[in-house]
Amino acid sequence: MSFLPLSVKLDEDQITELREIFRSFDKNRDGSLTQLELGSFLRSVELKPSPEQLKALTQKP
Repeated sequence: MSFLPLSVKLDEDQITELREIFRSFDKNRDGSLTQLELGSFLRSVELKPSPEQLKALTQKP
């Protein structure tokens, strides 16, 4: 699942902002989002993922 086209280039300020947002949802500070953390993030941007979708998004390859 991709949200941005691969050709999108982010400047340093945008990257810094995205890192800060990520860190605000990474409650246990392990550098990844759990299903609960990801669910909180997605609901904050008005998306409503199902438990199955969250599981699929957080499974490691």
